[in-house]
Amino acid sequence: MKDASAALEERFDWCHAEAHKLGFKGFGRFEQMRHQYGSLEAARMLVISGEFQNGFTWCFDHGRPDITVEQAVIDFADEFRAAFGRAQGDAIVSSAKWRVEAAKAGVRK
Repeated sequence: MKDASAALEERFDWCHAEAHKLGFKGFGRFEQMRHQYGSLEAARMLVISGEFQNGFTWCFDHGRPDITVEQAVIDFADEFRAAFGRAQGDAIVSSAKWRVEAAKAGVRK
């Protein structure tokens, strides 16, 4: 699998920094996953997970859905499709969109 673009890496770094400024300290697991699997695979693993991670719900609870991994996946949809193939990329992006919409509707678990 190809590496994430510099722009996507910068986006994830920005999300981490923004959450940290707001007081969230739980990005460690995602950072470990990025280091171990690469950013694209780490994001895929989180987005297709059956549970909402603490960071995701925290971002929504603090009015910052823009700094979620899911929103980054949506914004960089073409990169995920290119990396994982059209069918799997579409599934990853659709999962991210569903999670964001569910959280906006108040679903947090």
